[in-house]
Order: sequence, then C-alpha cells, then structure tokens
Amino acid sequence: MRPYAAGEGGDIDVFVNPYTGQVLGSRTHEDGLGRRHLMNFVYGLHMDLHLGGAMVWFLGLVSLLWVIDHVVAAILSFPSLKKWTASFRVRFRGGGYKRTFDLHRAGGLWLMPITLILAVSGLYFNWYDGFVRTVDAISPTTPRAIFTVPALETPIHDPQVSFGQAMDVVNSVGDQSRIDLMAYNPAKGVYELRLYDPRDIDTYGRRLMVVDGRGGHLISDRHVTEGGAGDVFLAWQYPLHSGKAFGAFGRAVIFVSGLVLTCICVTGLLIWWRKRKARVRAPI
Repeated sequence: MRPYAAGEGGDIDVFVNPYTGQVLGSRTHEDGLGRRHLMNFVYGLHMDLHLGGAMVWFLGLVSLLWVIDHVVAAILSFPSLKKWTASFRVRFRGGGYKRTFDLHRAGGLWLMPITLILAVSGLYFNWYDGFVRTVDAISPTTPRAIFTVPALETPIHDPQVSFGQAMDVVNSVGDQSRIDLMAYNPAKGVYELRLYDPRDIDTYGRRLMVVDGRGGHLISDRHVTEGGAGDVFLAWQYPLHSGKAFGAFGRAVIFVSGLVLTCICVTGLLIWWRKRKARVRAPI
C-alpha cells in the first residue's frame, strides 16, 4: 500500500497483512545500497540512471538507434546469401580472432529476435507519447480512461466516496477479491483500479476500472487487450520486455539474454580495438 500525503517528501510503501490489517513494515523511496532501498536503487538505474527526464529521453534515442542497428547488423551478417548458415556458426578452432568474430556475429543473430523486442519496447517506455502516436497512425488505439478524465481546478484530497465504497462499485460489476491495485487520484478526483482477469498477459491485473470519487459511479471498465491491433501491440510491450508474458521461463530468457548481450558488446569492442590497432600500424 502506498498512501498519498500532501506536501513534499518521497513516496512511502506500507506493508499490511490483508487478513488482520496489521502493519508489517514500511519503507521510503530513497536512494541507497542498504537492504531496504537496494531494489529501488537498482530499479532507478534501469529506468534513467537516476538522472531524471533528460536521461529518459536520451535512452529513448539509444533505443531508436538500437532498432536501426538491428537492420545494419542483419545486412552485415550475411555477406553471401548462399552461405547464410555460416553466419550462425562459431569456429571455435579457427583461432582467437575468428572465434571472437563468430561469437559476436552468431551470438547477435541468435539473440536478434529478443534484442529487437527489447529495443522496440525501450522506445515504448522512454518515448511513450511519440510511440503511441506512431502506432495510432497505423492502427487506432484506445487511450486509458484515467488519461481522458480532466483535472480538477482544485484537487480533492478527502473524497466523498471512500475506498470501501469504491470497492463496492467494482464488486457490483467484477470480483472484489481479484483487485490487483487500487489508487486514488486527488488531481482528478477518481479511483483507478487494476483487476486480475483471464485475459491478462503477465502477472499484473490488466482490467482497468475508473470510479468517480464524488458520485461513486463507474466511469470506465476495460481490459488493455480490448480494441484493435494497435491496442494489443501496446499491451504486449511490458510483458515481452520483462519476459513475464511467458512466466518464469520468459524471465529466465531475458536474464540470460542480458548476459549474452554483455558478451556481444565485449566482443564488439575487442573487434573494433583490433581493427583500430591494425589501421594505426598500417603504413600510409
């Protein structure tokens, strides 16, 4: 549970026993390498290196260049279409440089479907608005209801409808026990809820509901996969990026892919360094 508090200060997570209501512990979202804050710190590194919005934009640019790099890499990896299978093999007995070159090329080709997914989904996360507009131009998408609710002139921090009453509204059309997340938005005076649903692609509830915090009526009830091809494409970005679309196996694949990608980067640097040394030594 993450309570909202007016004024300055970081977010705070409160852990509560769902059966007894007993508060089990809490933590603030602060940077640090201690046990309580390590995962938040690592997550921040993954998101923007703890450098804010400018770095998010830059990482979006990196994602775009990475997508383009896949096209260039595919062209360079197949100098002869007649011997295309050779590009997927590693010559372990061919000497140090040949082995390094083959590890770089073959590793990149075998991993290309996964890295392309990561690159495209990286664009989705870092350049979200532009990404959605691009997809919408190809296949119309449905905006999340919370984004279409206008902001209030004055935020309402004490809504007329309580959390319990909002849950009753959800229970009238869904299953209260299947709520994944519930949050109140004081700037718009509404509750946003995520419910588990058989159509979910990953481990999170993807049925989204919005309940008015003043009148208690249901504003929206929609699963993220409902709609056209564009909606489905957007809905798959996070599950594919995290590997959660395929459970523990998918997450393991993403983890191993990260390790292999590191090796590809290292072998690429070794190849570049060797060619650079050769150019420096070559007579003019």
